[in-house]
Amino acid sequence: MKSISPDFYEGKKLLLEEIENLTDGGVTTLHQHETTEVMYPASLIIGTPTHVTHLQSLLDHSWGAGITDGCNITDNGNGTISISTGNAILRAAADPHSALYNVEVIPQLNIALTDNATNYVYLSYNAGVPTFLVSTAVTACNGMDKILVWMIHRLGIVLHSIDVRNLNVDTARKTAHMFLAFARFIHAAGGSVLGNPSTLAISLTSGHFYFMLNEIEHDAFDTSVAGTANVNVFNLWHRDGIGGWTDTIEQKLVNTLYYDDGTGTPALLGNNKFGTIWFYIVNDTPSELHAVLGQTEYPNAFAAGNAIPPSTVPTILEGLGVLVGFVTFEKAAIAFTAVRSAFSTAFGSSAATSHNGLGGIQGGAVNEYYHLSLAERDKVVQLDSLSLEAGESLVVGDPVYVSVNKFYKADSTTNPTVVGIISVAALATFIATATIAGKITLSGLTAGSPYFLASPSSISTTAPSSGYIIRLGRAVSTTVLLLNIEEPILLT
Repeated sequence: MKSISPDFYEGKKLLLEEIENLTDGGVTTLHQHETTEVMYPASLIIGTPTHVTHLQSLLDHSWGAGITDGCNITDNGNGTISISTGNAILRAAADPHSALYNVEVIPQLNIALTDNATNYVYLSYNAGVPTFLVSTAVTACNGMDKILVWMIHRLGIVLHSIDVRNLNVDTARKTAHMFLAFARFIHAAGGSVLGNPSTLAISLTSGHFYFMLNEIEHDAFDTSVAGTANVNVFNLWHRDGIGGWTDTIEQKLVNTLYYDDGTGTPALLGNNKFGTIWFYIVNDTPSELHAVLGQTEYPNAFAAGNAIPPSTVPTILEGLGVLVGFVTFEKAAIAFTAVRSAFSTAFGSSAATSHNGLGGIQGGAVNEYYHLSLAERDKVVQLDSLSLEAGESLVVGDPVYVSVNKFYKADSTTNPTVVGIISVAALATFIATATIAGKITLSGLTAGSPYFLASPSSISTTAPSSGYIIRLGRAVSTTVLLLNIEEPILLT
């Protein structure tokens, strides 16, 4: 009888250990599969797809290139840097569908930087030999086979740097927190327009917001509709006088008699005075419409229209609410003076209810108002442009404000008081002309669309979501803008 080699028993023993490890979680070579060999299960395949058929292909399409570890910089003290060893994920080509390579990055010493410039230090696939390169143009980094690693400004031997490694690590969390840092709720285009469907009733069109990466839709509201269904009422808040708030539910119409003076009981507006109410959408399921009674009485409609939102609001509005607009009214009025919607493409307003309700008309002695004759009035109406020295270089189409008798570029964040739009360009210290009323000829307009002040100094068909909203006018054609410049409205 033939003898059995000891190697046979040893091999059998190793095989049994491998099989046992498959069931008890132990380490085994049988567990080590290439990601290109881990396929979609047949139960999740429809048809015969030829793209993204295995785990590696899924990673290639869902992940991105970037530094995953190391690649620290050392300032050599002479205007150069050295970069330590590290790891990176790189593509071999500038193609987002191409494979991702897991690469080791070797140290690279004495990398020269351009003086008196911002240097973009990036890792290049470099035909399979990953190498750090430097450019003064950020466009040299495509995020695929050339990934930005450090941004460094050099001035002599003084370096200032920004770390941009790990762009591809934990991207969902980073993106969500970036949105949160920009605004608690970000309004998606369209909808959420505050309106006035009938006498002192309120409406709000449906819309949606984003909280971080989560989309939240809200209902349409109309308090002119009979009943107390959620979408036909609003909650009204005022301060309770001891640091808290009082909530009055199921409101249908705005009461134009009161304002919140902080005593705990709404106070009557003075005769011929104006008030405000601020409306918020509460992003709940279902959504709710809430309002905060204005906390100031105003001497005229102009002052009320330039009111700022309450500095404090109930905690539910602070956490889940978004300001969607406000209304202004004169005491005991049966119609709003104005309805200001934060997200509409047009703001509606009614005419002033009384001559003395206007602002800035006092002249001479008390109650002596300056008036114009018909001929004088006609001269004023004909004034549709203004020429002043340019405080900075201005081009046709720049919205401008005036400071110390000079034109400067307006913007929706810091200088929103627009007097007109430049129609005759000028360099700084030269005379420029702005159209302040009537029509101005521009190019590239969208006929029929309203235009708003945008930042930096420009005009746009989209109202800003933060800062100030200033409606400038409406395009009556692709080349003509009919000006109707409104007062700035500050958003929260």
